[in-house]
Formats: sequence, structure tokens, C-alpha cells
Amino acid sequence: MKNEIILKLNRQLASGIQDEAVVVYALTLIRKLSEVVHATKTYPVLRFYADWAGYKLGYYAPIGECFKPHFDTINIGGLHHVTASRPNSKVLFQEGSDRSFYETQIRKEIAVQKWDATMDLIAAARKKIFGAATSLENPSP
Repeated sequence: MKNEIILKLNRQLASGIQDEAVVVYALTLIRKLSEVVHATKTYPVLRFYADWAGYKLGYYAPIGECFKPHFDTINIGGLHHVTASRPNSKVLFQEGSDRSFYETQIRKEIAVQKWDATMDLIAAARKKIFGAATSLENPSP
């Protein structure tokens, strides 16, 4: 097969290149030869032009039609409307939402911290006035 391709290519190049069809034919033969001798990676530019010459306008249309539903789904070539998919902090404080439980927990923690701070102030004042015997930490019997 390799010898047949070389023979055809030599014959075509010897007769000269008169038009585009001859160039496409020669590049097609070169592409076939590069595949046979496993030289597709050796001459990447030549491979590019040989491939390019073999493609026709609309060649991929039947294949593209198979993927059209997927392209439509992801809206390739159309307008992209991007919205934030992550909820913001407002959802944490909506009545009846699953996350409103956390709001209640946060409010309880804040109330307990305020209570503890107030009690510390009161206890500290009582210690100064009445001494350690009336302290909440060391109650007298």
C-alpha cells in the first residue's frame, strides 16, 4: 500500500499542479502516506494542511445535529444569563425556613452572653460592697 501511494503521488507531482483539485488530491495522498508510515507526529504542519484540504464545508453538520439538544441545553452560541446559585445571608433569617433555626440559636447565644456579662457586673459590684461572703461564687451557709 505504501508503494502504491508513493507511485500515485510521484505521478501526480510529475504531471504538475494545474488547479486546486490537484493540490487537494496530492495532500490527501500525503495524508494517507503519513498514516501508513506512522509519521503523523513527525510533520504536524503538513498533517494540518492535508487534513484541512480533505474537509468540506458542512462536513460535521450530521454529527453536530446529534449533539444539538446538548448544545441547546448549555446554550452554546446564545446569551448566557448567569445568576448566583448560592443563597445569601437573608435566607438564614427567613421565618419558617430550615435555616431560621440557626438564627434562633445565634440569638439565644447572644442573650446568654449578655446575661453572663450583666451578672458578672452585678456580682463584682456586690463583692465590693458586701465582701466575699455574699458573693455568688462563694455563698455563705
